[in-house]
Amino acid sequence: MDAQEEQIKHGTHITRRRFLSVCAVAGAFSAMPFANALASAPLHHWRGILLGAEVSLTLAHPDKQKANKIFQHCVTEIKRLENIFTLYDSHSELSQLNAHGLLQNPSLEMVDILQKSRIYHEITSGAFDVTVKPLEDKKSFNLVGIDNLDITPKEIRLNKKGMGITLNGIAQGYITDHITQMLKAEGLNNVLVELGEKRAIGHHPSGRPWFLALQDEKDPVLLVDKALATSVRQSPNTGSIHIYNPLNGQYARQHKSISVLASNATMADALSTGFMSLEKKRILEIQKRYPDIKNIYIG
Repeated sequence: MDAQEEQIKHGTHITRRRFLSVCAVAGAFSAMPFANALASAPLHHWRGILLGAEVSLTLAHPDKQKANKIFQHCVTEIKRLENIFTLYDSHSELSQLNAHGLLQNPSLEMVDILQKSRIYHEITSGAFDVTVKPLEDKKSFNLVGIDNLDITPKEIRLNKKGMGITLNGIAQGYITDHITQMLKAEGLNNVLVELGEKRAIGHHPSGRPWFLALQDEKDPVLLVDKALATSVRQSPNTGSIHIYNPLNGQYARQHKSISVLASNATMADALSTGFMSLEKKRILEIQKRYPDIKNIYIG
C-alpha cells in the first residue's frame, strides 16, 4: 500500500508532501563516532504517515526487539499528541474547545502548550497569539486576544463567543521536543528529529555537528543540542500569504522568512511565527533579552 492509499484508508489529512525523519543511535554505540556506530549496529527502519506527512525513523540498535519497541513508543506518542492538538479531527481536544468554548479536564499537554503560548505572546508583545483562528475563518478581529483565554488544570475557557484557537504555530515544535526527550530517556545520545521543526542531540554520522542549510544563508546552521524552526510568508501549499498578524488583523508581510535557532523547538517554532509580524529592530531587541534564542535568520 502506498502513502496515498494509506492516507485514504486512515483518513489522514496531508497538507503537503513533506518528508519528516528521526535518526538515532543507541547508547551502547554512543561512545563511537556516529558513522562507526551506524556501521557497527544493525539499522532498523520505520516509515508511515504522521503529522500529515511521510515520516521515516532510523535507529542503530543491537536489539531489534528493543528498536521496534522504541519505534512503537515514538509513533504512539506522536499520534497521541497530534490527536490533542489537531484541527482536522472533530473529537480532538482543540476542536472540542473551539466548538464549545470550554474544555473540561484538559490533558496536561494542552494546558502546558497554552501556558507556553502565553509566555511567547508576552515575549513578542502580542505578535504570537494562538487565538488568531477567527482571522482564518474570516471573522471579527475583535475575537483575537489570548487575554480572553482562561487556563486552569480543570478547564480551559474561551471568554468570547466565536473565539477560536489554532496551534499551527507551536504544536510541531512542541511534539518535536517531546519525541527528542523521549529518545534521550531511552539512552539515545546522537539524535536528529525533524518533525516539521528540527532538534538535535549529539552529532552527525561523520562526528561533526549536524549541519542544516537555510535557503537565503551562505553558511549552514550548526545544530548541536539546539532546535531550528522556520516560518515563511507564502504557504508551501498555495503560494499565498498565510500568517496573520494578531496585532492588526492583517497578513504578516514584512519578511519573506524567519528562522529561529533556540534551545528548544517549542520556542523556535512559536517565535519564528511571531517574529513574522515584527520589525527587524524589535526582533533583534528581543534576541538580546533572551539567551535561549541563539540566533535569528531574517529572509
